[in-house]
Amino acid sequence: MVVVRVSAATGAVSMGDAAEEAWLTGNEAAALAGLPPSTFRNYVAIGRAPKADDPDADTPQNRRRPLWRRTSVLAWLNSPKERAIKKRRRRPAGE
Repeated sequence: MVVVRVSAATGAVSMGDAAEEAWLTGNEAAALAGLPPSTFRNYVAIGRAPKADDPDADTPQNRRRPLWRRTSVLAWLNSPKERAIKKRRRRPAGE
């Protein structure tokens, strides 16, 4: 299935695969990142992970269900800063 996207900022039209435009809940985004949901929520709160693409701001705060685009989470995971952090974490102790 093909998805057509229109940029709100520029009006540019692009097409892509529907699987890449899938919306993820916080738990699904955490699973994609290989993190516990609480860690992913903390990363979002401190600005290390991307803010939600759909913050669900029109509902009461205790009922919000923010959503992330799959592409946003993948772009964050592949960012140079995040890769460097992961690389440091994987180093064996004593090096």
